[in-house]
Amino acid sequence: MNSLAVLALRVVLVLIVLCMVLGQVFLVPVVAADLANTYPEMADLRAPYTVVVNLGLGCVQIALVAVWVLLSMVRGNAIFTARAFAFVDLIIGAAGLATLLAAGLGLHAFGAMRIWQAVLPLGATVIVGGAFVLLMLILRGLLRRATALERELAAQLNSRRTPRRSETPFMN
Repeated sequence: MNSLAVLALRVVLVLIVLCMVLGQVFLVPVVAADLANTYPEMADLRAPYTVVVNLGLGCVQIALVAVWVLLSMVRGNAIFTARAFAFVDLIIGAAGLATLLAAGLGLHAFGAMRIWQAVLPLGATVIVGGAFVLLMLILRGLLRRATALERELAAQLNSRRTPRRSETPFMN
């Protein structure tokens, strides 16, 4: 794999995680305070909503760390191993949990509080999150297939190799 592309992706991953952490520390509390002022009936939900949003962002950060590890495995030609499946499963689980958190937040914001403005962004997040989970499940299946094919090819190559015999015949 192109090491320049891997390096560029790693730089982007670091920037994304850095922006997310800054958002969790500074932006999420400000938005929560603003929503509590705009909707005083929701003021007591400020802390739980902040926790749910930060958990969702944490899920994305966990998935990005798993992508980092998979990039290392690609660079080391170790992507077609059983270890890679654990990180792909981690990405799927983290994305699924983040999607469920967004769906729950959206259902509560609309269902209990009738906040129409939450429907479109959270609905879009659920659709994109669900599509991403399905895509990752398909890619996991492709990885499983590629891993099996690589194992089969390696086994065939090893079976065709014959041990070298001595150049000189055995004499009594």
